[in-house]
Amino acid sequence: MVDAVASLSIDNDASPLGKITISAGYVVSPSTHTPGLEQLLSEADLYLYEAKLAGKARLAGSTEKQNQVC
Repeated sequence: MVDAVASLSIDNDASPLGKITISAGYVVSPSTHTPGLEQLLSEADLYLYEAKLAGKARLAGSTEKQNQVC
């Protein structure tokens, strides 16, 4: 998704890169454990801010394996 938006090459004079970019956060939930929507959105939001802190045009998140309860 990040690369797809970058490949559109849409001008943005307000951006230091000169083009529109996005950063995104994501969470993958195992099918055996389904947390509530609010929890998923909260976690994805935290990853979004992690992506933004890392710089422009970034993606951050967790995988299903990272979310498994041991």
